[in-house]
Amino acid sequence: MRKYWAYRVVEALANMMPLAFAYALAIAAVHVMLVLSPGRFVGLSSNLTHVAGELPPRRLRALVRANARNLGRSWVDVLRMSRPSSCARRLDIEGLDHLNDALAGGRGVVMVASHLGPWDAGLVAFNSGTGTVAVLAEVVHPRRLFDHLRRGRARLGVSVIPIDVAAMRVADADAARRIGAGALRQVFGVLRGNGTVAIAIDRDLTGAGVPMQFFGEPTPIPLGVVDIAIRCNSALVPAWSVRHGGRLCLSAMPQIPYDTKAPREAEVQRVARTVLAAFEPVIKQNADQWHVLDPIWPARAPVRTRFSRLRHAPLLIALFCAALTAAGISGWGLGLTSFTTAPDWWIRPAVGSGIAAVALVALPRAVLWARSNRIRFLAAVGRAAMTLTTTALVTGLSGVLIGALRH
Repeated sequence: MRKYWAYRVVEALANMMPLAFAYALAIAAVHVMLVLSPGRFVGLSSNLTHVAGELPPRRLRALVRANARNLGRSWVDVLRMSRPSSCARRLDIEGLDHLNDALAGGRGVVMVASHLGPWDAGLVAFNSGTGTVAVLAEVVHPRRLFDHLRRGRARLGVSVIPIDVAAMRVADADAARRIGAGALRQVFGVLRGNGTVAIAIDRDLTGAGVPMQFFGEPTPIPLGVVDIAIRCNSALVPAWSVRHGGRLCLSAMPQIPYDTKAPREAEVQRVARTVLAAFEPVIKQNADQWHVLDPIWPARAPVRTRFSRLRHAPLLIALFCAALTAAGISGWGLGLTSFTTAPDWWIRPAVGSGIAAVALVALPRAVLWARSNRIRFLAAVGRAAMTLTTTALVTGLSGVLIGALRH
């Protein structure tokens, strides 16, 4: 329940702030996460390597940072969906005629999507200004939080069809099938009423995906979105939303043709390959807005040499020594500023906190490397260095503050 109330507090704050200020705070928050918890973005980095190709480490880190900044903006968009939205005023639509042509068929539209750009904000803007789209969404826990999110989207015209993926994973086969069937009945109901349902294809939530070629390598792809369209004889329209400056751009392609008389399984896979091929250039062009944090391709085995596991050991030991030095200088500086009035009072705490700040930037990545390689001693050294640098930074800044107040 703490997660629910924490979300409500952050949501209230985001809605009270000007949009630009909320974006700035979110971007600052993700930069802090990149430094202090880089493990959260390992999957994203791996996925972007497949999308953008082999990049130099510096360029890959820059791409991950750009992606994280856009992800922070998307978080703000979600947080601000609890009140009437102004997204429609910031929306540009490309390919609206494709959607209208698909709806003219009278059999409903399956809008096949990817986790590209501010998708939630794009749907809200589209529903409030142009059309009506329901979305199949994974249930988040606690359930009270999901119900709150669902009600907020309903007020803005977005109907959410829930699918409890977590429950399906732990349930037996029959129970999982019943859970999935409940969501499918709602999807079929929308399509029978000539409605539009948005379903993502680029992330296998249930673990039942079929290996398909995506950016040149096989990865599990959920084929249900294509199977639903063919079963209902509905139009299948690839669509995505991206951010350009301060505006949202919702784009739709012409509907993907299929043959209802062809063998179902083979036709579903053929159409899925066509959809994935259509998304590849769009995702590659907007790689900084493709937000898939879990790795969707099998991890590539690193090329190891005899000493590769120890290549960062000198760095970790050096950082530990720097942390010790920073802690000592900061503690000395704090003591001097607290009990003396020497004219150079600010030098020691400032130097100590500066060394600590520099070490703190490099330490998380080195610790993550030690953990991933299961080098327990170096991981312990890294954790001790993290504690020392944090203490040194706080102590040094406290010394500067106390000295400034006393002088």
